Amino acid sequence: MEEARRHARVGPALRRALGLGLRMLPGDAPGAIYTTLLRPAPLRAVTNRVLRRLIPAEIALPEGRLYLNPDDPVVSGALALGVFERQVSARFRAEVGPGMTVVDVGANLGYYSVIALGRSAPAGRLIAFEPDPANHALLLRNLRPFGDRATVLRRAVAAAPGTLTLHRHRDDKGKHSVFAAPDLDAGISVESVTLDAALLDLGRPRVDVIKLDVEGAEPLALAGVSETLAQYRPSIFFGCAPRRWARAGFDPVAVLGRLKNQGYVLFLVGEGGGADTPVEPAALPKRLRGRDPYVNLIARHR
Repeated sequence: MEEARRHARVGPALRRALGLGLRMLPGDAPGAIYTTLLRPAPLRAVTNRVLRRLIPAEIALPEGRLYLNPDDPVVSGALALGVFERQVSARFRAEVGPGMTVVDVGANLGYYSVIALGRSAPAGRLIAFEPDPANHALLLRNLRPFGDRATVLRRAVAAAPGTLTLHRHRDDKGKHSVFAAPDLDAGISVESVTLDAALLDLGRPRVDVIKLDVEGAEPLALAGVSETLAQYRPSIFFGCAPRRWARAGFDPVAVLGRLKNQGYVLFLVGEGGGADTPVEPAALPKRLRGRDPYVNLIARHR
């Protein structure tokens, strides 16, 4: 009993101290430490074991309560320490306002969904897509307080309706992908829809902001949303991993070029509080370096 009480005291204290130290680092340095310095398997295993012990049952966001996944040391661990996608979170909060409709594709446990519903209150609407059963269940729990303002679909968003295989990561519940990779499992079958068709079934609501986080399948999702982009011109938050896209058979410059042709300007999310930088589709892949370069983009219509 005494040991349990001591662990209850040490856990939050260590979490606060570690989080404070990491939040003092610039930009995405905490993420770089995890993905680069802690890459060796034994070191990563120890780190994940420690992070799991530090994850509380829930955290309080300015927009509402968020239940975490105790078996996800990456996403829930970063959220527990207050270092999850800080720059993107700030831009997203600034983008969403009262009465807006937000589409969250690859919603995971619902971090951005809760932000969207809080920022768009009292009348704004959220439409969230999450194909993984475990993530979907936690997403439903986190969005329950918002009632019928939230619509949640257990679907993958792709270029065409049908069935896809969702490959899952053991530790990083935000790394699930419809594309196979050495660190992912054999996968489960999930239903896919196009975003245009799904929104049509929901009465084609006005869409103000779209957030895409689908681990390399962004070109698939973007291929099925052209009607919505043409009609409503929403802002789009999405990740771009040029080498991952190329391995999946997509030309990164062509994918981004189609957005430009639809009247969109791409912005690199500024790290460390810096300003967002406009970038041309052809220039982006050349600017990125590293083993698997990844960058967060915002596409805004002219």
